[in-house]
Amino acid sequence: MGCRYAIGDNLMTSTTYDQTAFAHFTNEAVMCFLELDNADLASPIRVVNGKLDIVSNGNTYQGFPFFATKPSNIQGELPQASLTICNVDRQIVEAIRSISSPLSVTMFTTLLSTPNVIEDGPYSLILRDVGYNYFNVTGRLTIDDFRNEPFPADIFDPVVAPGLF
Repeated sequence: MGCRYAIGDNLMTSTTYDQTAFAHFTNEAVMCFLELDNADLASPIRVVNGKLDIVSNGNTYQGFPFFATKPSNIQGELPQASLTICNVDRQIVEAIRSISSPLSVTMFTTLLSTPNVIEDGPYSLILRDVGYNYFNVTGRLTIDDFRNEPFPADIFDPVVAPGLF
């Protein structure tokens, strides 16, 4: 399991990151991090795809197997990605059952040797259409659909903008 997407499509990634992603053999590893949060949770759930816990930017991420795709970049469509997390210790299912609104997910990648340097991301997404069984928790990662929001947000009437009338 891991993050699956075209590495190197972000122009801001380092040369080491790109070389690691495209190398046949390397001593380096690309690590994918997730932070799942919601106002109903006592603290965010932080996981990194691997066996070891890693500290990145002052936060400890628990080694946890998962598979995520990078948000799509198709013109005219809202970005979407998929997420599958192993349901090993049931903490994510318990979190999903305890909340009343969708989980927000922050996803980013680093190199194992430099976990404080974010190479790709962070992507702020929302976990929707969540399903789970004994083995996996799956869902669709999306962004808020801002296209249906009113613009401008305020109504210009004599109370709000008396100088216009």
